[in-house]
Parts: sequence; structure tokens; C-alpha cells
Amino acid sequence: MWNVNKKMGKASALLLAAVVAAGAAGVNVYAANANTAADTDVKGKITEEVKNVWQPAGDIEGANAEIVYVITGTDGEVEKVIINDGEELLEEAENTENKLPLSMEVTYFLDGKEIAEEELGGKSGHVVIRCDYTVNQYEMADVQGKTEKIYVPFAVAAGAILDGSRFQNVTVSSGMVMEDGTRCVVVGIAFPGLKEDLALEDGPSGYVEIEADVTNFELDGIYSVATNEIFSNIHLEDDSAVDDLKAAMEEMTEGMTALMDGSSSLYNGLAELYEKSGDFQNGASALQAGAAQLLEGSTALKEGAGSLCDGAANLTNGLNALSSKNDELRNGAAQVFNMLLAEANKQLAANGLSVPTLTMDNYSQVLNGMAASMNPSSVENQVYAAVYDKVAAEVKANEAAIRAGVTQEVRKQVFAGALQAAGLSEDQYQAIVAAGDAAPEEQKQAVAAVDSAVEAQMQSEQIKQTIEAGVTAQEKQLIEQSMQSPDIVNKIAEETANAANRVNEGAGKIAALKAQLDSYNTFYQGLIAYTNGVSQAGNGAAQLQAGAGQLAEGAEALYTGAASLKEGMDSLAEGSAALRDGISRLKKGSMELRDGLTTFNEEGIGRLTEALDGNWEELFSRMQAMTQASRNYNSYTGANSTTGGTVKFIYKTSEIR
Repeated sequence: MWNVNKKMGKASALLLAAVVAAGAAGVNVYAANANTAADTDVKGKITEEVKNVWQPAGDIEGANAEIVYVITGTDGEVEKVIINDGEELLEEAENTENKLPLSMEVTYFLDGKEIAEEELGGKSGHVVIRCDYTVNQYEMADVQGKTEKIYVPFAVAAGAILDGSRFQNVTVSSGMVMEDGTRCVVVGIAFPGLKEDLALEDGPSGYVEIEADVTNFELDGIYSVATNEIFSNIHLEDDSAVDDLKAAMEEMTEGMTALMDGSSSLYNGLAELYEKSGDFQNGASALQAGAAQLLEGSTALKEGAGSLCDGAANLTNGLNALSSKNDELRNGAAQVFNMLLAEANKQLAANGLSVPTLTMDNYSQVLNGMAASMNPSSVENQVYAAVYDKVAAEVKANEAAIRAGVTQEVRKQVFAGALQAAGLSEDQYQAIVAAGDAAPEEQKQAVAAVDSAVEAQMQSEQIKQTIEAGVTAQEKQLIEQSMQSPDIVNKIAEETANAANRVNEGAGKIAALKAQLDSYNTFYQGLIAYTNGVSQAGNGAAQLQAGAGQLAEGAEALYTGAASLKEGMDSLAEGSAALRDGISRLKKGSMELRDGLTTFNEEGIGRLTEALDGNWEELFSRMQAMTQASRNYNSYTGANSTTGGTVKFIYKTSEIR
């Protein structure tokens, strides 16, 4: 589930890029805490976000990993490029679009017509956002003896966070939409350059399209993460892969042979069915005799249905007379029940008990809850917990002093470790400090190194955790000591005894009150069940009366149907000959099916196999050239081009308001 505020801050906005990168392109990054204050300068805001939120790649992916942040306008035109080269963030002041290996163009459509992005803010209708990606980086490579242009292939994951109150019916090409009721995250995948490299007529697309029905359009921006690393990790040096593909075609040919064998089995089955059609004709004659017996039985059924209809009418009249008194009985019983509940609420209030008003539906649950809370066995735990919380609060009030003491003790231990590592005793250290500038430079440097090591360790996460653990342990020890003191122990015992007495007395009164209400509730529920039963019986009698009439009508229809059935059986017997003729024709058709499959195998599958025998080598050669071009491009700055580095590109478009 996604939880995104309406106004995304730095961490939440760039978190989307992290999710898309981690899920689709393998980018390992993390977000630090950042100020969420709004900034009217979009370009300056994004630049600052990148510097504050994204950590240097050298801390995460290695010194040879580059991340290039491309800040663009709403149309995808480059405005600023910021490079993370593994050591630090380097902002380029000049427009470097011509140096980027991948260009991005964003086009917007409203109700089927292209619209300028500056005019789209606040509009409503059916919106299409298309992000086209074009590869600019290529190299000339040998493909089966021919020199051809091979583009560096990229996988691009494009994503956006959309406001669920504005965007409905969201879809994306080649991707997925994740919703949590208030927001939806859209992620689409594109593979620019792949179709051209492999010379495919219908290959993977180089664009992502987002469609939605929008009210009052606003967009915080689109994030695109591009990487060629997944192609660089594909190694096709082994030419045996071509043989594997050919083997798959041989399996297809074998499957076609099995299909033709199956058509022969179909013909044999139809021949057997033709032989059995005589048995079917005999069965039709037996059905004809059964239809005559059904006709005789339907006459007796019609006579019995008439008698049933008369009796159901008398039963309905009697039950209707009883049902006419149901409301009067229920209302009177409910009035008495409400009077008892009102008196019970009055008694509870008089005893200072603040509970929900008792009703017919909740009185049992409320009183049971009160009885459970008055359990004497739980009194001691409740009293102990209350006293413990008070003691803990008193100890917590002195946390600053406790923390200071723990920190001082930890610093002593760290100082002792630093002295040992430097080969100094504490007396030697103090002597050098006391000597001041008169001490030899080497000794002063040793003291400075000890001080620096102490301060560095005191700021480390491990030492901070040690201090926190020490503070927690010290506070827990002080609380336990206080809880074991005679005064506290005696206080808990005294308050427990007093509370137990009050609980026992109150529990008895609550039990008596619930017993009284339960007794009347049993009567009341029985009365409700009785009146409901009378009503249901009346309804059932009416349904029985109606059903009896329908039964009589059905018996008449059954009689008529039985006569028609007999006529149909006669026709069925006559039609059996036509059935045998049809099966004969079907048998002939199955032979024609086998002949057609044979032709398809020879002129379809066979020719496809021959055609692929001539094209797999070229396709495989293109794949080899493409993956090699991908491995050759591993640095945007050129610093890592010879050291086996990696480079990823993160594009962020401006917002539309």
C-alpha cells in the first residue's frame, strides 16, 4: 500500500524514483530525512532535493557506479544535469542534452487532441500522457560481415504518483497500476533501441503511455529510470544457443506430426459412433413407451392438486387472524423491556458508573464488560501497573542526569581504548597535555589522534546505541529498586485490598441486575419468536395455496407435454436414420481435416522452419553486437569507461499546476 501526502516533500517525491529503480533497473539508493517546505523555484528545488536526499553512489554501489540526474521541463527538454560519480554530486551548469545517450519527449493529449502542457493544468477530461525515449548513443559493429549501426539498448521504467481524487480509470502501456484508495502509483516499461538493434518489424516499444479520466488536472512530475546494465549482463559468446533455438523448431514439427495422428484417431472414433447409432434408435423407442406412462400419471396428479388447494385456503385464513395481533403483543412487551432498562440506567448513574446507555441490544455486552473489569484477580495487576507508571514517570524526569552519567562512563571506556590503541598510558597522555606547546610534536600529534578517535567513536552509531542501551538499563534498574522498596510494596497491598472490596460489592450488584434483565429478555425473545412464527406460517400457507394452484396448472401442462413428448419420440425414431447419415458425413469431414493438416504441415510449419534456418544466425549476431555495445557504454563522464563501471539515468519532469 502506498501512503503519499498531497504535497510531496523531498523524501516522498524521490522515493518513487527509488521504488521504480529498485524494482525495474536495480538501482540501490536510500533517502535521508529532508525538509518538506515548499519551494517555488522548481529547478532549484529539484537540484537541492538531489543533493540532500540521494547519498553518493560510492557508499552504496561502489566507486565505479555513476548516477546521472536529469531535470527536464514538462515536455522532457533538458534543463539541468547533475552527476553522482561515486564520490560527490557534480552539477553541470551548461545544457548537456547533446551528450545524453537517451532523449525524452513528453506529449499530452486531452480528449483525443494534443494540448500544450502549460494549458493542461486545471483541465478535466480524458488525458493521455506519452513519454517517448530515443537512444542517441550507438557504435558501428560487424553483423555477419556487414557494418551496421548498433544502438546502446536501454530499459526505462517510467513512473508517477497520481492523486486518486483527480485521476480515475488509470491505465498504462506495458506496466502496472498500484492503488491504495487515495493515491495510485503508475509504472510503465519501455525498451528504446531494442527493436532497431534486432531489426524487428514488431518489437518492444520505446515509449510509455498513461491514460486516465481526470478532474482538475495536476501532476507532480514523471520519474524515468534508464539503465543498460541488464543488457550488459547478457553473455552470448556461446554459439550453441542457435542450435538450441533450432531444436525448439524441431519439437514444433514433432508436435504437428502428433496432431495429424490425432486426426486419424478422430476418424476411427467417428466410425465406431456410426456403428453404435443403431443402439441409439432402440433407446428412442423405449423413451416413447415411458412417455405414455407419464401421461397416465399426470391425470392423477391433477386431481390431487385440486384437493390440496382447498385445504391450503382454509389454513391461510386461520393464520391471518392470529397474525393481526402480532404488532400489539410485540409493542407491549418492548415497552415493558424499555421501562426495566431505564430503571437500570438510573441505578448505574446513581452509583457513579459511567457506561453506555443500556439498550435491548447492548445491555448484556455492557454488563458483562463491567463484570469482567471488576474481577478481583485483576485488581492487583491494575494497581501494580498504575504505581509502576507513576514511579517510571518520576525516574524518566531525571533522564537528563542519567544520560549524562552513562555518557561520561562510556566516554571513559572509549578514551581508555583509544589510549591503548595509541600505546599511551593515561599518565603519559596527561603529561603531554600539561606540557602544552613545549611537548615534542610527535607526542602532540599522538594526543590529537587520541582526541580525534574518541570524538569519532562517540559520534558513531554503535556508541550511540550503547549509550541508549545504558540509559534504558539504568532507568529500568532505578524503577525496579523503587518498586521493591517497603513503602511502595505496602502501598500496593493497601490499595489492592481496598479495590478488591469495592470490586466484590459492585460485581454482585451487576450480576443481580443482569440476571433480572436476562429473565425478561428470555420472555421477550420467546414472544418475538412466536409472533414471527405465526407470520411465517401465514406466509407459508399463502405460498402453499399459490403453489397448489400452480401444481394443478403444472399437472395440466405435464399432461399436454407428455402427449407432445410421445409425438417427439416418434419423430426421434424417424430422425435416427438422418443422424446416421450425419455421422457418415462427419466421418468424411475428419478425413478432410487430416488432409488439411498434412498440407499445413508441409507448406506452413515446414516453410517456417526453413525460413528460420536462414535467419537465426543473423538475429543471434545482432544480439551479440547489441550486448557488446551495452557493455562498452558504462560511464557518462568517461571516468569509468575503462574500469568496468555502471551508469544509470534518472529523469524528473517539472510539475504541472
